[in-house]
Amino acid sequence: MNNAPLIWKQLPPQQPGQTVPYYINTVAITANGERVVTGTYSHDYSSADARRGIVTPETIFGTYCYGADGCLLWQDTWSGYEGVYWTATTPCGDWSASSGQYSQVPYRGFVFIYDANGNRTVSWTDAPSRVSMVQISANGTACVAAGEAVYVFLRTGCGFGSTPMIIPLPPPSTGTRTDSAQALAVDPTGTWIVVGTYQGRIIMYRIDNGLPVTTGKYMGTLSVHSIGMNAQATGFLAGTGDGQVLYFDVAQFAISNRPTWSTTLVNGAGTQAASVYGVAINTEGTLASAVGNIGNSAGVLGLLDLTTSSATWSWVADTEHNPNSTSMNGDGSLISVADGHPDGTPGAFYAFSSAASDPAPKTALWIQPSGNMSWPMQISSSGNAAVAGSDDGYVYYFKPVTS
Repeated sequence: MNNAPLIWKQLPPQQPGQTVPYYINTVAITANGERVVTGTYSHDYSSADARRGIVTPETIFGTYCYGADGCLLWQDTWSGYEGVYWTATTPCGDWSASSGQYSQVPYRGFVFIYDANGNRTVSWTDAPSRVSMVQISANGTACVAAGEAVYVFLRTGCGFGSTPMIIPLPPPSTGTRTDSAQALAVDPTGTWIVVGTYQGRIIMYRIDNGLPVTTGKYMGTLSVHSIGMNAQATGFLAGTGDGQVLYFDVAQFAISNRPTWSTTLVNGAGTQAASVYGVAINTEGTLASAVGNIGNSAGVLGLLDLTTSSATWSWVADTEHNPNSTSMNGDGSLISVADGHPDGTPGAFYAFSSAASDPAPKTALWIQPSGNMSWPMQISSSGNAAVAGSDDGYVYYFKPVTS
């Protein structure tokens, strides 16, 4: 199947002196699908040079904003190391951000914040390691990033502060490796923040008069790769490496420090648990999607009905490769999946309808193959467009999603 409504496919500008291939590790899209924010990233997965302390040459990386027609609206480039790991934008595109790895010597991560015209208004490069995630609240009052700590930039007046409030993660519970955030969610008002970590911890903060207050802390055992929060900040989902999808009622979490319920994502045959790599939740918190890896070469997408007191899987569908992310539009009627692993092997982008009445087995509305593994795909909240990125270096834009 390859009837994807692909409108354009763009390779970000190749820069003078570029010596390494670019990957598109992240994409963000506005509510109406009129703007896409992405960035270029590079990492040599076959090399242990960084672990051996061998310094690699710097190259040119950038944050890029495209319009719905594929035209480049603005770009911001710099010479650095590894580049953009994550991007974010507000629903109307008035603020955007990127984060990632800035330099190798010294080893530093970064957060850049941009206004609607692409002017870099915040240029922070003092994180002690890669800043792996960044989100901006829908109202544009808080930009939150995460790596070895949580970094909160608050907007007062016309712009964001130049340096963040830093919230350290708790000391590692096992071993000597420093824990780091791998999942992040921010509510539309910038009041509530949830992070999931490499060591399996899930921590919720409330920003109260400009200061962080820890309101819940769950100490799991396996990595948390993704978190999805509803727009009311009354509940959120987390996916873990042992196949669990956990649901947290925010009010109960503050008291119990435990999930309200959990369920296991298994393959279509019901015989094998998946390692959950992505979760997404619709605006009202009534539907959720989850994707997970089955072994080294296949995967599964599942739809959860959240209107009951416990989890109910409405359906599951197989994917061709290991899936890496999922997203939903605002009402939850459409679901995306990006898959592929390891680097150098094929990937694909999928769109699904969430309707449970479709004939079994559940199949995608369409599939778009990519030339390499693909990590990110996001559907606009209006459901009129989707954007995706691949290790083949291209940004893909689909409209309408339902075709």
